Amino acid sequence: MIALANAGSDFANAVKQAHEFGLTQSDKTVAALQVTLTDVASLGLEAVQGALFTASFYWDRTPETRAYAERFYALRKAMPTAYQAGVTSALTPTWRR
Repeated sequence: MIALANAGSDFANAVKQAHEFGLTQSDKTVAALQVTLTDVASLGLEAVQGALFTASFYWDRTPETRAYAERFYALRKAMPTAYQAGVTSALTPTWRR
Protein backbone atom coordinates (compact mmCIF):
# COMPACT_ATOMS: atom_id res chain seq x y z
CA MET A 1 0.00 0.00 0.00
CA ILE A 2 1.16 3.49 -0.87
CA ALA A 3 -0.57 6.14 1.25
CA LEU A 4 -0.70 9.72 0.01
CA ALA A 5 -0.95 12.39 2.70
CA ASN A 6 -0.89 15.43 0.45
CA ALA A 7 -3.37 17.75 -1.23
CA GLY A 8 -3.92 20.03 -4.18
CA SER A 9 -1.44 19.90 -7.04
CA ASP A 10 0.94 17.68 -5.03
CA PHE A 11 -1.86 15.13 -4.68
CA ALA A 12 -2.77 15.37 -8.37
CA ASN A 13 0.86 14.93 -9.44
CA ALA A 14 1.37 11.94 -7.12
CA VAL A 15 -1.74 10.17 -8.46
CA LYS A 16 -0.76 10.89 -12.07
CA GLN A 17 2.74 9.53 -11.45
CA ALA A 18 1.38 6.43 -9.71
CA HIS A 19 -0.82 5.83 -12.75
CA GLU A 20 2.04 6.46 -15.21
CA PHE A 21 4.25 3.97 -13.36
CA GLY A 22 1.45 1.39 -13.37
CA LEU A 23 1.02 1.31 -9.61
CA THR A 24 -2.76 1.65 -9.80
CA GLN A 25 -2.90 -1.48 -11.97
CA SER A 26 -0.36 -3.50 -9.97
CA ASP A 27 -0.60 -5.47 -6.75
CA LYS A 28 0.14 -2.22 -4.88
CA THR A 29 -2.78 -0.12 -3.69
CA VAL A 30 -2.64 3.66 -3.76
CA ALA A 31 -4.63 5.23 -0.93
CA ALA A 32 -5.27 8.94 -0.54
CA LEU A 33 -6.02 10.03 3.01
CA GLN A 34 -8.04 13.23 2.36
CA VAL A 35 -9.62 13.88 -1.00
CA THR A 36 -12.53 15.87 -2.36
CA LEU A 37 -14.64 14.58 -5.21
CA THR A 38 -13.50 17.50 -7.34
CA ASP A 39 -9.91 16.20 -6.99
CA VAL A 40 -11.00 12.81 -8.29
CA ALA A 41 -13.07 14.29 -11.11
CA SER A 42 -10.23 16.55 -12.25
CA LEU A 43 -7.83 13.61 -12.55
CA GLY A 44 -10.19 11.46 -14.59
CA LEU A 45 -11.42 7.94 -14.04
CA GLU A 46 -8.48 6.27 -15.78
CA ALA A 47 -5.89 7.86 -13.47
CA VAL A 48 -7.76 7.02 -10.26
CA GLN A 49 -8.99 3.55 -11.22
CA GLY A 50 -8.02 1.06 -8.52
CA ALA A 51 -7.07 3.69 -5.93
CA LEU A 52 -8.70 4.06 -2.51
CA PHE A 53 -9.83 7.40 -1.13
CA THR A 54 -11.08 8.75 2.17
CA ALA A 55 -13.33 11.77 2.36
CA SER A 56 -14.76 13.61 5.34
CA PHE A 57 -18.02 14.33 3.48
CA TYR A 58 -19.95 12.68 0.66
CA TRP A 59 -23.14 14.31 -0.55
CA ASP A 60 -25.02 11.02 -1.20
CA ARG A 61 -24.20 9.26 2.10
CA THR A 62 -27.39 9.83 4.12
CA PRO A 63 -30.86 11.32 3.60
CA GLU A 64 -29.66 14.46 5.43
CA THR A 65 -26.59 14.93 3.23
CA ARG A 66 -28.69 14.35 0.11
CA ALA A 67 -31.21 17.00 1.24
CA TYR A 68 -28.40 19.47 1.96
CA ALA A 69 -26.76 18.70 -1.40
CA GLU A 70 -30.03 19.29 -3.25
CA ARG A 71 -30.40 22.72 -1.59
CA PHE A 72 -26.76 23.53 -2.35
CA TYR A 73 -27.11 22.36 -5.96
CA ALA A 74 -30.15 24.58 -6.48
CA LEU A 75 -27.97 27.59 -5.61
CA ARG A 76 -24.59 26.63 -7.11
CA LYS A 77 -25.35 24.05 -9.85
CA ALA A 78 -22.70 21.75 -8.35
CA MET A 79 -22.62 19.24 -5.53
CA PRO A 80 -20.93 20.47 -2.33
CA THR A 81 -17.39 19.47 -1.48
CA ALA A 82 -16.26 18.56 2.02
CA TYR A 83 -14.95 22.10 2.47
CA GLN A 84 -18.25 23.71 1.50
CA ALA A 85 -20.20 21.32 3.73
CA GLY A 86 -17.83 22.09 6.60
CA VAL A 87 -18.32 25.83 6.26
CA THR A 88 -22.10 25.40 6.10
CA SER A 89 -22.00 23.16 9.17
CA ALA A 90 -19.89 25.66 11.10
CA LEU A 91 -22.00 28.70 10.19
CA THR A 92 -25.54 27.28 10.29
CA PRO A 93 -25.87 27.47 14.12
CA THR A 94 -24.78 31.13 13.95
CA TRP A 95 -27.34 31.94 11.25
CA ARG A 96 -30.16 30.44 13.29
CA ARG A 97 -29.62 32.66 16.35
